[in-house]
Amino acid sequence: MISHPSCAWLRSSTALTALLVLSSLLADVGAQVPEAVDLRPKFVTGRVTRYEIWSLRTRDVTVSFQGQSQTMESTLETKGEVTWRIDRVNADGSATCTMTLDWISATSKSAEIDQITVDSRKPSGDNELMHELVKAMAGAPITVEMAADGTVTRVRGVDAIHAKVTDPKNAPDELDFKETAAELVAITAAQEQMAMNRNWKTQADWNHELGKMHHDTTYTLTAIENVADIPVATVTGVSKLRLDLDQSKFPADGPKIDIKMTGGESTTQIMFDLSRREAVGRNSITQTEIEARITHNGQTVVRTMGETQQGQIIRIAEK
Repeated sequence: MISHPSCAWLRSSTALTALLVLSSLLADVGAQVPEAVDLRPKFVTGRVTRYEIWSLRTRDVTVSFQGQSQTMESTLETKGEVTWRIDRVNADGSATCTMTLDWISATSKSAEIDQITVDSRKPSGDNELMHELVKAMAGAPITVEMAADGTVTRVRGVDAIHAKVTDPKNAPDELDFKETAAELVAITAAQEQMAMNRNWKTQADWNHELGKMHHDTTYTLTAIENVADIPVATVTGVSKLRLDLDQSKFPADGPKIDIKMTGGESTTQIMFDLSRREAVGRNSITQTEIEARITHNGQTVVRTMGETQQGQIIRIAEK
């Protein structure tokens, strides 16, 4: 997960909970479960789907020095809506799509700083640079190239967002939007014939403020049921995480810094519409703990950062 308000957002707790309850109530227990189902996306030119998105990042930073410690907590909550449109379907089953963030809001809180809220639908916000960023992202079409198995191969259009902000380094880059697209509509590297309780593996490297976070993910088909006459598959993903540090982020002439990730795991549950072959809901949680030991003049400061990223998505319209 990433900290930009545009990405790895995953979405509306109340709506997804209602969908899960509906699934339980309306499941057709007498329906015959197929031996195998196709979990690849079904690309249809002109098809449009809209999603509601939500994420909450909670971060606790503890600094310890000479037997004393202090802990600081901060949160970042993002909300928004996204439109996904299929523009062209190729002979090999791949497709060109457009992902547009219709609107986005972000609220940041901490004990040291007053609450900051920005909303792309409003003319101004509590923080000028954050508001500039959400305004630049809202309404900006991002072209997404998708493989037939749901893997995102390329994104374009990020430069137009960067041109609207004061410092493009503070804005999401192409890899950030590639991650967002990968977590929206499809299941990465999905299988054509997947049986119950069978699994497949994928790997991805996404941006992290200290370098790249490597995800080694195993997906498993855990349920197939009817929800209001719609066949829905539930796929569970479990990721092992590894932090690959980018040494260029640390000054060469600075104090000695020893950084390691002492804990990292991510889980996701995807509800997949087998008729349209697209996601209808997704619920994810990622937890990490990173320890940094900073040594200078024989003294060591230990900084421990624990972070929990919750995210949800729910389909709100389709045509």
